Amino acid sequence: MPNSKIEFVRDNRLVKELILVNGPPRAGKAMLGPIMGGFARVEIYRIEYILDAIAVFYVFGKIERDVAIAILRREIDLKLYNSMISRMINFRFTDHGGVINNANPLRYFKRLFFKDGAAVVKRIKDEKPIFQVQSHNIVENIDLYLDAFGDGLRILDMVRHPIDRVYSMNKRGDGTEIGVNPRFMSLTIKYKGECLPWYAIGWEDEYLKDSPIDRQIKIAQSLNKKRIDKLKLLSPAQKNQILVIPYEKFATSPDQYLKTIESFINSEMTKHINKILRKKKIPMKINPEDRVKKLKTIKEIASNECLEILDGLSEEYEALYLR
Repeated sequence: MPNSKIEFVRDNRLVKELILVNGPPRAGKAMLGPIMGGFARVEIYRIEYILDAIAVFYVFGKIERDVAIAILRREIDLKLYNSMISRMINFRFTDHGGVINNANPLRYFKRLFFKDGAAVVKRIKDEKPIFQVQSHNIVENIDLYLDAFGDGLRILDMVRHPIDRVYSMNKRGDGTEIGVNPRFMSLTIKYKGECLPWYAIGWEDEYLKDSPIDRQIKIAQSLNKKRIDKLKLLSPAQKNQILVIPYEKFATSPDQYLKTIESFINSEMTKHINKILRKKKIPMKINPEDRVKKLKTIKEIASNECLEILDGLSEEYEALYLR
């Protein structure tokens, strides 16, 4: 039976500093995360879907605050503990979150031979590692993370041109495969017998009748509005815990952002940064004609209503980040 008098806690925390490499789908998180492992105290880039899910469940009242905070803290503590001895670490050669694609892979091979137990806790206290994990659209749902990690939280908020993101999401099949293809892990809700992505909450009937490309454009619009609305409600101190990184500027001129990040997270860059930048071919050139071709493809299949929405999102993005 439910017992509201019980309060779950996790006050004996290991993780005191947390980086969320955040952003909407196809914003470039997989580019930035492995690079972050080249900062002295930053741990390997992790992709942990449960951590996104907890925040969503909390926002919609499906899980109590104390339970959500306790689970978040425990899961992240456990993953840091395991990371310090290379337990349950990804050694796949092709994965963005794998050791081989991290800036400092040798660190995790060495850890395979370290002692576990109390020795791990001592190392954490001495080395003060910064745990990093990928998150999706967490700015909109930031309250839980602020409650759980306070001023130890830092968010690297990746943004990217809406045309590029919408094109990429549609090409991947987000408008048709979520809730159908078991390989797609997005949270879904049940509505009129259909499985819809959670971010269709509030406009479910529209989602059902829209074409796949129109769905992607409206999702981009909806998530963008929620993010902007939430940012307006944050205090100046909370806003200072978020660093916005436009994909296009980082990919073409990473140095200025890397220096800013160094100060933002209070951890210096190491020699491994340059190695991973070369591996990812950064800095890179972005051909403006590529976006023109993507927009042409979108125009062939999107409704006039949604093309107007996309045009407005593009103008806003370019005014904020590309001038």
